[in-house]
Amino acid sequence: MRNCFMKKLTILSLLLALALIFTSCGNTASQAASTLSSVTPMGRWVDDDITPSGLTAGDYPEGLWQTADGALHYFEISAETRALTHLISSDGGDTWQPQDTAWAAQLGESIDKICVSQNGTIYATTYNESGVGLTLWRKASDGDAQKLEAENLDVCDMTRKLYPLNDDTLILCASSTQQAKQYNMLLNAETGEVAKTLSDNFSNEANRFAAVPDGALFVYMNESYDMTLNGMDAKGDALPSTGTVELENFPLASCADKNGNFYTLDEFGISRIASGGTLIETILDSAKYAFGVPSNSPRDLAYMQNGDIVVALSDASSNSTKLYRYRFDTALPAVAEKSITVWSLRDMPTVRAALSTFLLANKDVDVNYEVALPAGETSLSADDIIRTLNTEILAGEGPDVIIFDGVDYQSYIDKGLLADLPTIVDKTALGAMLPTVTAPFYKGESAYVLPMRFGIPCIFGSAATLDALTTPQALADAVAAGAVQASADPNTSEFYESLDSDKRCVMAFHSVDAAVEYFYGASAPLIIQNNAVNEGALTAVLSQIHAVCGHYGIVTQEESSAYGMSLTTGLAGNGATMVGGEFNQFVTASANSAVETLLSMNLLAYATTADGETDIDVRLMPSAVEGLYMPKMLSGISAASKHIDIAADFVAALLDAKTQQFTLGDGLPVTKAQLDAQVAAFKESQAKGEGIVGDATVNYDINALVAALKTPLTTNESVRDAIYTHADAMCSGKETLEEAVKGVENDLSIYLSERK
Repeated sequence: MRNCFMKKLTILSLLLALALIFTSCGNTASQAASTLSSVTPMGRWVDDDITPSGLTAGDYPEGLWQTADGALHYFEISAETRALTHLISSDGGDTWQPQDTAWAAQLGESIDKICVSQNGTIYATTYNESGVGLTLWRKASDGDAQKLEAENLDVCDMTRKLYPLNDDTLILCASSTQQAKQYNMLLNAETGEVAKTLSDNFSNEANRFAAVPDGALFVYMNESYDMTLNGMDAKGDALPSTGTVELENFPLASCADKNGNFYTLDEFGISRIASGGTLIETILDSAKYAFGVPSNSPRDLAYMQNGDIVVALSDASSNSTKLYRYRFDTALPAVAEKSITVWSLRDMPTVRAALSTFLLANKDVDVNYEVALPAGETSLSADDIIRTLNTEILAGEGPDVIIFDGVDYQSYIDKGLLADLPTIVDKTALGAMLPTVTAPFYKGESAYVLPMRFGIPCIFGSAATLDALTTPQALADAVAAGAVQASADPNTSEFYESLDSDKRCVMAFHSVDAAVEYFYGASAPLIIQNNAVNEGALTAVLSQIHAVCGHYGIVTQEESSAYGMSLTTGLAGNGATMVGGEFNQFVTASANSAVETLLSMNLLAYATTADGETDIDVRLMPSAVEGLYMPKMLSGISAASKHIDIAADFVAALLDAKTQQFTLGDGLPVTKAQLDAQVAAFKESQAKGEGIVGDATVNYDINALVAALKTPLTTNESVRDAIYTHADAMCSGKETLEEAVKGVENDLSIYLSERK
């Protein structure tokens, strides 16, 4: 979400304003064409793969630059030898001409950074094998490389930025680890002489500079991680009217055009800030283009003289470089004739990954992704949103593809509102799915919803500890009879203190919410039976929550997630994974066990760092039902969809290897081949000591865990919210156990009647 003063204009509204074309009357054919163009907004961005042939897998894109003559320069550096590849295209990327780089090999040192000025002069920094000392080089288009005597580089070991402000001036930002100092300078491009020393704060600049007619623009990030668009003139002085536009999303690449408009590429797309303007306008949504595919990491961005945009990407799926050109085609309608809507209660990264894969293969189709409850939205309730969805679908309208996470899908099936997926979705795609994860959703040969991801709720601890924790009641009893947790406050030293095993609590619970999360989840399939509340199961859950919170003195709600962390190991195929504060207390040896849902291999890597434990077992979480697991991304197709074939193709895209090969924080791959690949990659990285590797041995068998899965835990937000409300009241002394049970039953009475 952008800040309110950074209003985000949509592509469609821009096109509606700019692309309505009215033509004069003529013959019947031209009248028809005139009528079409007068009511149909025309023009949309299309992408072309312009990757040069012969690039070496694993090499690193080092820069895209367009010179004054219109030529596009692309540099790449070998990951193994640091050898330079230089290619030039004079036709916008349709063809590429290799350039002689013998001059680079003759420098005797490895290239660190390289750039090209508007007149075609190449500048490069190199580093020597000792690790200390940089050298600046200048190579005219028709001459040999010349060494420039720039100050301070002899003590530096890293070039942070090298950018031609214009043909006469270079921006060079370098750092010295030895001196713990930054050297940020404007240099004479001819001699290397320092023209001006820039502020040390330039070391916090969030991304590379972008030259504009009167200087350069850049994104500046301060110590508080606030980012603003700033500028400097050719003398290094601040440009007026900059520093007022705030950016919320970290730029992965940036550039500018000849009119001074600034372009930035972040995880949500390519945006433009008009020269002197304050609005951030998204012109290419990442969900619809190649740079949004999770395996693609944007490395550089160039705005061409003809208005095309070129992006250099590193493709992790093929360990290769890709170049894409984005061209605004005025002959195409702004909105495709065929479109579908994908709906989810909350934003799902896997949907966005599939969008990119799907739209690249179906350029004549639009997909509208509707997130009903965006992050940070507090004015809407899930219940109200779901009622609206019900009304739309019952009326034969609403979305084509529905992601049912947090929504009760069974009533939709019972009313015949969903299509039978095996009859319309590609059978090869469905056949690649893990049988134990999908089996509970089949009735004979039919399945109306299927999970596109899944999680395995697991318990971590020593074998001796876990042997005693086999059911939710056994765990609640053990917690109530054990030591009190040292602290639930991460601002205290006790929170991080390692304790002897007999001094640790059995399992940490920092809040009512954390207790509800576990004990409701462990019994969720039993709470609603035959469209009625199972009072016995509900009473057991609330009693367990009360016992744990009472023992730890938790009397009201505090956000457990605030004590957690976002875990990224760098393991190929694994995105960030959220880990709760309770698991951190197990890792820091102040709790003897922890429950966490395995959504990626990152969690297993983190478990190896646990203090005080040398041998950690990973088992299915104790639950009131057998083989509990969390189906994620539960997907169904409306039987009333007007484009049911396209909707079916989109579901197949959710299962595509390009989507499933990465975990994105919302679950493990549901296809066997991609899950096996992630497990193999994790084992290899641990053996090589890559990423997070601790001293503890973590005993796990993913295949055995998956084989034991039998009962899906589909969290119903209406039920969970009711239980939380009265659990919180009970723990704070406002309700008795009996009153809490009745309160939940009363809260759910309307919801259950609406399901009939």
